Order: sequence, then C-alpha cells, then structure tokens
Amino acid sequence: MFKGFFKKSDVVLFILLMALSVSLMFFVYRTGSSGERIEIKVAGKLYATYSLAEDRTVTVEQDEGKKNIIRIEGGEVTMESSTCKNQVCVNHAAISRGGESIICLPNRVIVSIISSEGGESYDSVSG
Repeated sequence: MFKGFFKKSDVVLFILLMALSVSLMFFVYRTGSSGERIEIKVAGKLYATYSLAEDRTVTVEQDEGKKNIIRIEGGEVTMESSTCKNQVCVNHAAISRGGESIICLPNRVIVSIISSEGGESYDSVSG
C-alpha cells in the first residue's frame, strides 16, 4: 500500500525519534521529585497536613453525611472510600510524587502531594 512512499531513511528517522521520546519520558518520570508530605483541603480550606513517611488512615467527615477515608501507606496515598456517587477518587491510582493529587469533586476534598524540592510541582501552566 505504501510501497515506494516511505524511504529507508524515513523509517530509520521514525524509529530514532520514537526511541528518543521513550527515553525522555522515562528520564522525566525517574527524575520527578518524590513527595514528602500530603495536604488535605476541604472546600478550599486546609484540613490537615501529614508526612508520607508515617502510615496512617485519615477520616474526613463533613456535614450532610459526606465522608472520605484517605490511606497513607508505604509512601503512597489512596482514597480508600468515599460517600460520593461516582467513586472516581476511590478508583484513582495511588499517588506519591510532588504535584500529584486525588480530587473528590462531589465532597470537595483535595489530597495533594507536596514535594521537598521547592514546594509543589505542576504538570501545566495555568493563568
């Protein structure tokens, strides 16, 4: 179908670019700063700060029966359970690197990892 359309040098260039892309992604992932502590915010206000080095379970209870259970274990954080309907926060992968967050929108709970290297890191720029 594409015979004669791609030259041998095009294929080699494509393979080199793909290898470079994978290498850069691996490098960025491995050099990302690991988190030191977590911040829990409820309705935009700081609820608590905890060390990632200490395993614990934190229960955030609010009015109207809203409840989130956050687990810190082995340097990672998960939302163990929530009273929200969609359960997106509970199904979120564990977080452990600076700038990562788990957000429960219905209950207005945000769990963020804070890095030791100059505060939070961001995935994108917002204005």
